[in-house]
Amino acid sequence: MPAGLKKVAGGEWSIVRGQGGRGIGKRFDRPRYEHKLKSYGSTNPAAITAMEIFSMMDTIAAIDAAPALGDLHKGCFACGVCNTGGLHLHFDIRENGEAHAEWMPAEAFRSYPDRVHGGVIATLVDSALVHALYAKGIIGVTAELTIRYLRSVRLDRPVEVRGREESCRHGIHLCSAEVIQDGILMVKASAKFMSMQEIPS
Repeated sequence: MPAGLKKVAGGEWSIVRGQGGRGIGKRFDRPRYEHKLKSYGSTNPAAITAMEIFSMMDTIAAIDAAPALGDLHKGCFACGVCNTGGLHLHFDIRENGEAHAEWMPAEAFRSYPDRVHGGVIATLVDSALVHALYAKGIIGVTAELTIRYLRSVRLDRPVEVRGREESCRHGIHLCSAEVIQDGILMVKASAKFMSMQEIPS
């Protein structure tokens, strides 16, 4: 049992010990909290202390209150399901918080005859980072994106794109991403994101 918690009716956990030994009196659903903490990269949510859980509750509430990213991005060129001319990326969030997608380049996204346009590659990594941040309850907008094109990404083979948040300093989310093809690192990127203050309707 996590330190400072006790099991109560309905499969919930109640935080019963706070600073100075006083009860906090808040409840936390165990399966939900474990799922959320895993999305933050915690491999052992049961080892998190009661005070650490308490400090995360506002963040988890923000995730629950936020609209689904699919609703915000229906028309997005990168991941929008309603954009018939888009990339149609689908991201999974790994236990370490990394966003991951596989994508098959189409001829429509070429530059020279045998390779994917560099601007499309930039969109891949940018979208991966947006999804990695959103998994933490952050609706991010790009402030800076730096890309190193190590090799040309070919049109005839699938690619893997991965992105993650590395840290946050003074409200700036520092992120990194890669594009892999045939097991080879093709592109690496670093970025700075800011949190959107007003959610567009």
